[in-house]
Amino acid sequence: MASGGVADNLTCSLCLEGFKNPKFLRCHHSFCEECLIALTRNSARRSHVTCPECRKVTQLPPGGVSQLQTNFYITRLLDANADRDAEICQVHRNEKLRYYCVNCDVPICLDCRNTDHDKHDTEGLASDLATAKGELEKGKLRLESASRDLENYLAWLEQAEKEVENKLQSAERKLSERTATVSRWVAEAVDNGLKSLKEASEKTLKPLRNRRSEAKRSLDTVQKMEADLERVLTDSSSSSQDVISWRRNVVGQGSEERLRELTSDRSNVYDVPILLFTEESLNPEAIAEFIGTVDATSKYSTFG
Repeated sequence: MASGGVADNLTCSLCLEGFKNPKFLRCHHSFCEECLIALTRNSARRSHVTCPECRKVTQLPPGGVSQLQTNFYITRLLDANADRDAEICQVHRNEKLRYYCVNCDVPICLDCRNTDHDKHDTEGLASDLATAKGELEKGKLRLESASRDLENYLAWLEQAEKEVENKLQSAERKLSERTATVSRWVAEAVDNGLKSLKEASEKTLKPLRNRRSEAKRSLDTVQKMEADLERVLTDSSSSSQDVISWRRNVVGQGSEERLRELTSDRSNVYDVPILLFTEESLNPEAIAEFIGTVDATSKYSTFG
């Protein structure tokens, strides 16, 4: 960018990010020092640099790009912006948040430290934020693990439901095939068989569907927490209050217990019944046995 326009634009036109140690070229265009170093590294003449804006050539002084004149006007503007964007204490409006109160688990300013928090343990806010983000990263890993576990559990429940439905369809088909071979005197037995089958299928599918719904709600809860945490960790506009508040929610006291509650449903997974239909040998003298029996007392032997 041209030096005359730095007041309106503090972005390097090469990296498209805020200037970092901006350097003047002979043509008075400014670029980040690292951007110019990369530019000369790819140039045939490393003792010269061609301006990407106007194509004018600047001969580098001994020592290279680092010895070019620094654009202190831009650096002052950047510093001013940084001061303006610093977080301000809500109690002492003219003071910046510079410290962290260990006892109260809140960011504070110098006046807070010398008054209401003068007998508390305090440390630098930047240091604690780094620690908090590190702890949140660990909490994020736990959330990701819980999310994966719930996704696997939900997939298993869905597969189990499909298996029950397939067995139901298979049983109905076999029952219908056998019904076609009998005469009027088996109609009552057929009706009783269908009724038993329907009751057994409801007994089997209902707990599976209930668990699937609960697992889906738990997964939605964990994934929303995961997405909100990702935003706090990556969004530059997140305040220190946001970070510290999330640390309490994700890695603070009771957080592991809350997470266990969301994933505890799998402990009784083996109580889910399986629907089975057993064919009996054709026996005209025992219609009920001929039609077959319905069994929904067996359980799944494993999960995962």
